[in-house]
Amino acid sequence: MSDETRLRLISALSLGSLNVGELHQIIGGAQSNVSHHLKILERAGIIKHKKEGTWNYYHLDNTTSPASLIAKNFIELHNTNGSTLPKILDDDSERARVLLEKRRDEAKEFFDSIASEWENIREDKINTGSYLGKLTDLIPDEATIVELGCGSGIFLKELLPRSGKTIGVDYSGAMLHEAEQKLKEFDVELRLGYLEHLPISDNKIDLALAHMVLHHVTYPPDALADIYRIVKKGGKILVVDLVEHNNQLMSERYADKWLGFNTNDFTRWILEAGFCDVEISHFGPDSKVFMLTATKK
Repeated sequence: MSDETRLRLISALSLGSLNVGELHQIIGGAQSNVSHHLKILERAGIIKHKKEGTWNYYHLDNTTSPASLIAKNFIELHNTNGSTLPKILDDDSERARVLLEKRRDEAKEFFDSIASEWENIREDKINTGSYLGKLTDLIPDEATIVELGCGSGIFLKELLPRSGKTIGVDYSGAMLHEAEQKLKEFDVELRLGYLEHLPISDNKIDLALAHMVLHHVTYPPDALADIYRIVKKGGKILVVDLVEHNNQLMSERYADKWLGFNTNDFTRWILEAGFCDVEISHFGPDSKVFMLTATKK
């Protein structure tokens, strides 16, 4: 473990999930060297990978506890290299943030460009008929709710009018403009923001809904952590998303960052964020859609 490249990889992956090409851009040197050290870290149980299309995306494995070993070797290497390592890691972190922001901005640009057509595009992509009734039944009328990635307001319109406070958040200004037009007769707050940095104060939300949005997020655990922050104690998260698939066209046509989710992995993320009492059900032909609820402790 006392190897500079491996420590740099761990530092970069602490910021999010990255593929070999992106890690090579951050670390430099030979790509084969990056791949070699990734294999060592994976064998040690410190990182894992998930295949998305043609790429393997690596992330830290939070189910293990190598923190003390990493810290020990980090200190030893820092003492060996004097003051050079912190500067190297800072530079790596900046390059990683630029890459992750680029990924996020690509999705934002896509949604800005198709905002006026999204209602038709979404219906072609996802048939909501198999679960829409069940979903609306799970949302209490008097609760303070937020739809995360509300887009052009298609689903919010299904819920309104309602007694409780209703908030919609999206990172696309063009999508929010469409939502404003669609929902202008209703009492709803629309806010511009990223799911990883929600424009909502702590402990304000009874129910946070993420409906077919997290597969567009660069690294969903970051979003889940911020969702946990805004939900009240005893409040709930409700996620509807795609089960893991291998249809690469979804990424090319709809800016999907994840080809659905393995529900075991997703449950682990939910628990790591701090939620409990996870329940999952499946819908649609071949159970391609999952619905998950969990409670904030």
